[in-house]
Amino acid sequence: MEAFETDNVTIAVVCPDSSRVAQLSEWTMRELTARSTQEYAQLFLFTSESPVVNPERFFLDQAWVQADTGEAVSLVDFPPASGESEVVFQSP
Repeated sequence: MEAFETDNVTIAVVCPDSSRVAQLSEWTMRELTARSTQEYAQLFLFTSESPVVNPERFFLDQAWVQADTGEAVSLVDFPPASGESEVVFQSP
Protein backbone atom coordinates (compact mmCIF):
# COMPACT_ATOMS: atom_id res chain seq x y z
CA MET A 1 0.00 0.00 0.00
CA GLU A 2 2.93 2.31 0.62
CA ALA A 3 3.90 1.99 -3.04
CA PHE A 4 0.59 3.63 -3.98
CA GLU A 5 0.63 6.15 -1.13
CA THR A 6 -2.83 5.14 0.05
CA ASP A 7 -4.42 3.07 2.78
CA ASN A 8 -7.32 2.01 0.56
CA VAL A 9 -6.43 -0.79 -1.86
CA THR A 10 -8.69 -3.39 -3.46
CA ILE A 11 -7.53 -6.18 -5.74
CA ALA A 12 -10.61 -6.81 -7.91
CA VAL A 13 -10.46 -9.91 -10.11
CA VAL A 14 -12.98 -10.56 -12.89
CA CYS A 15 -13.42 -14.25 -13.70
CA PRO A 16 -15.09 -15.99 -16.64
CA ASP A 17 -17.51 -17.97 -14.42
CA SER A 18 -18.47 -18.71 -10.82
CA SER A 19 -16.36 -21.86 -10.62
CA ARG A 20 -13.27 -19.78 -11.41
CA VAL A 21 -14.32 -17.28 -8.71
CA ALA A 22 -14.37 -20.13 -6.18
CA GLN A 23 -11.08 -21.54 -7.44
CA LEU A 24 -9.18 -18.22 -7.32
CA SER A 25 -10.68 -17.26 -3.97
CA GLU A 26 -9.58 -20.58 -2.48
CA TRP A 27 -6.12 -20.28 -4.06
CA THR A 28 -5.75 -16.73 -2.73
CA MET A 29 -6.59 -17.80 0.82
CA ARG A 30 -4.22 -20.77 0.57
CA GLU A 31 -1.36 -18.52 -0.58
CA LEU A 32 -2.07 -15.85 2.04
CA THR A 33 -2.18 -18.52 4.76
CA ALA A 34 1.10 -20.06 3.57
CA ARG A 35 2.70 -16.62 3.89
CA SER A 36 0.98 -15.82 7.23
CA THR A 37 -0.63 -12.75 5.67
CA GLN A 38 -4.34 -13.58 6.09
CA GLU A 39 -4.98 -10.01 7.26
CA TYR A 40 -4.74 -8.97 3.58
CA ALA A 41 -7.55 -11.31 2.50
CA GLN A 42 -10.16 -8.56 2.80
CA LEU A 43 -8.38 -6.71 -0.04
CA PHE A 44 -9.23 -9.44 -2.58
CA LEU A 45 -12.60 -9.42 -4.35
CA PHE A 46 -13.74 -11.76 -7.12
CA THR A 47 -16.68 -11.66 -9.54
CA SER A 48 -17.93 -13.35 -12.69
CA GLU A 49 -20.09 -10.35 -13.65
CA SER A 50 -19.38 -8.54 -16.89
CA PRO A 51 -18.75 -4.79 -16.79
CA VAL A 52 -19.91 -4.62 -20.41
CA VAL A 53 -23.24 -6.45 -20.13
CA ASN A 54 -24.45 -4.73 -16.96
CA PRO A 55 -22.14 -1.99 -15.63
CA GLU A 56 -24.53 -0.96 -12.86
CA ARG A 57 -24.63 -4.49 -11.43
CA PHE A 58 -20.87 -4.84 -11.88
CA PHE A 59 -20.02 -1.77 -9.81
CA LEU A 60 -22.96 -1.27 -7.45
CA ASP A 61 -24.63 -4.61 -6.67
CA GLN A 62 -23.30 -7.15 -4.24
CA ALA A 63 -21.73 -9.11 -7.08
CA TRP A 64 -18.24 -9.43 -5.59
CA VAL A 65 -17.06 -12.22 -3.28
CA GLN A 66 -14.58 -11.49 -0.49
CA ALA A 67 -11.76 -14.02 -0.38
CA ASP A 68 -11.75 -14.43 3.40
CA THR A 69 -15.47 -14.62 4.19
CA GLY A 70 -17.15 -15.55 0.92
CA GLU A 71 -19.49 -12.64 1.63
CA ALA A 72 -21.09 -10.85 -1.32
CA VAL A 73 -20.19 -7.15 -1.36
CA SER A 74 -20.36 -4.26 -3.82
CA LEU A 75 -17.26 -2.84 -5.46
CA VAL A 76 -18.46 0.73 -5.01
CA ASP A 77 -20.71 1.94 -2.22
CA PHE A 78 -23.90 3.78 -3.11
CA PRO A 79 -23.87 7.47 -2.25
CA PRO A 80 -26.24 8.34 0.60
CA ALA A 81 -29.83 9.15 -0.31
CA SER A 82 -30.68 12.82 -0.59
CA GLY A 83 -31.32 14.36 2.78
CA GLU A 84 -28.74 12.23 4.57
CA SER A 85 -25.92 14.15 6.19
CA GLU A 86 -23.00 11.85 5.32
CA VAL A 87 -20.22 13.59 3.36
CA VAL A 88 -19.42 11.76 0.11
CA PHE A 89 -16.69 14.07 -1.13
CA GLN A 90 -15.06 17.02 0.51
CA SER A 91 -12.37 19.07 -1.18
CA PRO A 92 -9.24 19.83 0.85
